[in-house]
Amino acid sequence: MITFRKAELKDLPAITEIYNHAVIAGEITATLKPVTIEEQAIWFAKHSEIRPLLVACQQGKIIGWASLSDFYGRVAYEKTVEVSIYLAKDAQGLGLGAQCLSELEKIGEEIGLTTFLAFIFSTNQASCHLFEKFGYQRYGFLPQVADTGDKLLDLIIFGKRFKK
Repeated sequence: MITFRKAELKDLPAITEIYNHAVIAGEITATLKPVTIEEQAIWFAKHSEIRPLLVACQQGKIIGWASLSDFYGRVAYEKTVEVSIYLAKDAQGLGLGAQCLSELEKIGEEIGLTTFLAFIFSTNQASCHLFEKFGYQRYGFLPQVADTGDKLLDLIIFGKRFKK
């Protein structure tokens, strides 16, 4: 059984490890080299009750995380957030991404958020499919905006609006 809870500082090593696996895999995040726990601590501190960071646990082990982050940092965008979901390699393809997104949407609606955005490379078909399955629309397409050093990647912006 999968459980979700608010992330705690003690979870940061596991969160960082999962993120770094995505960095190494490539074409999932725009980060090009693994990050340190100290670097992630700055990002971690930006999360709160209105910008939650959740961990997904199975039998006490963190197998994924999901977060809502500021979209642009201006007051007019305070009800719009960026969605991030990262899963441990052995937890991928089992429906956990859908569970994470469902949990984030539930929390987002409870705290009065109106718009979720996801920024996904076009080559990340699993993530594109997940957001499409949940009714997200393509809000934008930015061709070849990410330079990984050996490849230029297109970015798709997915969005979903919730009723006020």
